[in-house]
Amino acid sequence: MQERGSGGALEPAPAGPAIIVCGLSALRGIRRARRIHDLWSWVPLDLEEQGRVLEAATSCKPLIDLDELARYGFWGGEETEKLELLVAAPAARRRVPHVRCCCTSRSLPGGSICRVAPGLYATSPLYTTYQYSRERAVASVAMLLFELMGTYSMAEEATMTIAWGGVWPHGERHGGGGASLDPAACGPSLALGGVRASGAGGPADQVHYACDPAFSREYLDAFIGMGRFSPRGSFTRAAAVALPHAASPMESVLAAMLGAPHRLGGFALSALPGGIQLNRRIEFEHDAVLMSSGMPYAICDVYIRSANAEIEYNGIGHEEESARVHDGQRNNGMRGMGIKVIVVNREQMRDVQALEAIARSLYRDAGVRYRDVNDGRRALQDAWLNGLRAGIGLRPA
Repeated sequence: MQERGSGGALEPAPAGPAIIVCGLSALRGIRRARRIHDLWSWVPLDLEEQGRVLEAATSCKPLIDLDELARYGFWGGEETEKLELLVAAPAARRRVPHVRCCCTSRSLPGGSICRVAPGLYATSPLYTTYQYSRERAVASVAMLLFELMGTYSMAEEATMTIAWGGVWPHGERHGGGGASLDPAACGPSLALGGVRASGAGGPADQVHYACDPAFSREYLDAFIGMGRFSPRGSFTRAAAVALPHAASPMESVLAAMLGAPHRLGGFALSALPGGIQLNRRIEFEHDAVLMSSGMPYAICDVYIRSANAEIEYNGIGHEEESARVHDGQRNNGMRGMGIKVIVVNREQMRDVQALEAIARSLYRDAGVRYRDVNDGRRALQDAWLNGLRAGIGLRPA
């Protein structure tokens, strides 16, 4: 199965040894490739070539060029970082400083390995997510799936810190102290993401870059159908929660909190007829265009069809005066279409009770009874929200 890079014929695999980057190292490279819009150049391998490359996979020290790997984003040179490489058999493992070998003895679904450059390969975004899920909670895996199916990418420098349970770009672990981020000291790359200090809560919005999706929802479903994934595993449970087309990390947190089933700590809005749609385009009718001062359409952050409502996340970019004027005109147009607009700000994204009250109102609008919460479920909701925030490198709520 191939989705990206499948436009041309695949070249034969080289006869020589191959370096296959996997795990967190591959995820770091994927984020770098998405950030510079270069992921399309990764060519997925068919089953036959994938088998040949796996047989040729090695972790010999003379063949590992850290400078080349750093150019592709696979290596950051952090103090405790390990370069993760995939080999086909335990005999292919070598003891090399700063290298961790992962062995796979089973055949992988087609397209699980991609050619990055001659002799250099990496696990695909989907297979990398599956590897990521083996040691992580459902919430963290869901956030990665939202990201890879969405139109944003986290910074590659955030990969190791978030995976190790840290707060990024602060660098301390969750629950630790430390000063709030000073936006003036961020530099240009952080400023792109709109990071701003937010007191004890850390940054209000996480750093991210606009890009194309790494794979589609249909491709994820087909990948799960091809593999032998446990229905109780983090990967399949996270896949049931994740939605495509998210445009920012905080949109992903909002959608996962509202849409996840009650048993995980969410509010189960995805179970309503029509479910949840992210960044749905609403074409305005004549009166709505006039009410919005000429806007032809609006993009809904979170659209709930059965409730005829949408939820807008107002992050830092919405606090400027020009943005507030635009939002007011847009919301007038939505009212002209008969669509209820609920605005969630960055402070409410840390307030489980506020989010639950919003969910209850949407259930009423949809004509569906909301399940009452008990004390035990409130703790589950708090844990789920904090797990989602940890998955994008934010402090607990």
